[in-house]
Amino acid sequence: MAIGLISCILLVSPAMTSADVAQLRTGGELRGLGVDGAAPDDSRVTLTTPGGITVELHRDDVSEVKTRSPLLEEYETKARTIPDTGPAHWELSEWCRENRLKDERLRHLRRLVEFEPDHERARAALGHIRHDGEWLPRDEAMRRRGYVKHDGRYVTSQERDLMERAAAREERVQAWYPRVRLWAGWLFGGHSGRQLEAIENFERIDDPDAIPALRRFLSNSKSVPVRELYVATIVNIGGGAAVGPLVDQSLLDVNRRMRDLALDSITENQFPLAMTQYRRTLRSDKNIMVRRSGIGLGRVADQNAVPDLIASLITTHQYKVQVPDRSGTMSFSTAGSFGAGGASLPPDIDLMLRSGQLQNGVIVNDPAAAQNVRWKTVTINYNHKNPEILTALKKITGAEESFGYDERTWLAWWTAQKNGTF
Repeated sequence: MAIGLISCILLVSPAMTSADVAQLRTGGELRGLGVDGAAPDDSRVTLTTPGGITVELHRDDVSEVKTRSPLLEEYETKARTIPDTGPAHWELSEWCRENRLKDERLRHLRRLVEFEPDHERARAALGHIRHDGEWLPRDEAMRRRGYVKHDGRYVTSQERDLMERAAAREERVQAWYPRVRLWAGWLFGGHSGRQLEAIENFERIDDPDAIPALRRFLSNSKSVPVRELYVATIVNIGGGAAVGPLVDQSLLDVNRRMRDLALDSITENQFPLAMTQYRRTLRSDKNIMVRRSGIGLGRVADQNAVPDLIASLITTHQYKVQVPDRSGTMSFSTAGSFGAGGASLPPDIDLMLRSGQLQNGVIVNDPAAAQNVRWKTVTINYNHKNPEILTALKKITGAEESFGYDERTWLAWWTAQKNGTF
């Protein structure tokens, strides 16, 4: 009885701003200020009230002693004195939110919804969702809707499986990088034994997961034999995974023989995938890529590529050039050529532009007019006729006569061919 009375005094005293809390083995607790050195040994726990009353407890009766902050003491006082009603618990939960007492807030929100099950703000704060007229924890509600939690997001089980498979594949891909890096280093190590071992290692690769590492360390090598080894390794891997690397090499390699080797390495059963990539590259902003795509399509394409080829007979590309800053003196032809004061580009420069050899534009300086003339950079549109596209178009359609670069006539003729009216 005496302990219970003292407990009440300690719990409700308004003067107390912080306290040591003695958790009793019987399940209760006492709050007060600990007194250091009050007991000659550790056999007793001593607390003192704000009024100066000292309470000694036998250590065997106490399971734990801990200190609570002034804020928690204020909360404990409020929690023990509020009426057990929905509005009172909501008010205290809001006070807890403002004072960042998360666990304490949740305690009162749970009590609140026992009084008011459809209290939407409390339910939202608890993370509950209404599903089929029933309030459920978010995880359970999403599970019933067919979602699972993966990396902090709700996804379908199919999406989760795909992401897990993608993550597993990425681990396998990354595992190849140190091996390929090592073997690529051996190729240039100057030790013939290591070089031969590296070549043998590459020749044995048949895992598509190795392709990203092979691309990284071999595809852009300055050594043509190394790039040949890269193509041979990709061919040995085969399948759909090999198509992208071979198409890229046929488009991007600086060596014409290497581009042809990559293109010739694409097998007939890989043609549909390769055609898709070449057709996509027809929309490149670089004319040289458009023309190389025409070469590729001439080998791998079927008649499904004809409309795209017709639309790419002439493609427009932008170039930045420097011109004299003379208002009203610049003129641009429909083909994209330009002149200053009526003059045109030098014939050799114009030819190189039209053939796609000057991908980044040109700067033309007229020595006679250079003095005291300001120059400005302008963007021009240049229309390129693409002979490789025309060649591929004639090959695929089997046209006995050519309509040149006349897109409209080609399209009309092809439509008639498809409809059987030509």
